[in-house]
Amino acid sequence: MNKFYLLLSLSFVFIATSCGNQSLEGEYKNTGEGCSSKFYCGVYDTVEFRGKNTAVIKGMGVVFATSYLRDGELITLKGDTRDLLFTVKDDKTLVGEGFAEGIYKKY
Repeated sequence: MNKFYLLLSLSFVFIATSCGNQSLEGEYKNTGEGCSSKFYCGVYDTVEFRGKNTAVIKGMGVVFATSYLRDGELITLKGDTRDLLFTVKDDKTLVGEGFAEGIYKKY
């Protein structure tokens, strides 16, 4: 009976940790889709997530590193004057708002 409870506890821990740890690691490229104007689709070409809280943003000839915070399906990247907001659509798709407007795909 003790083995049953031990296996049940270990199974619960495994499921809880694997569901809550969806990694953003990798580079997401702006596809040019999902924009409010056909002439403007965000100023950033790519967003690369490294580790648990570092992101590298590239666009308009500029590359800068910043930190990010994930709260469920929302990701906030810290900017110099304003933060950038992304929504996680699935494990390979982000949707950016404001200056980061557009759909970003992980390849």
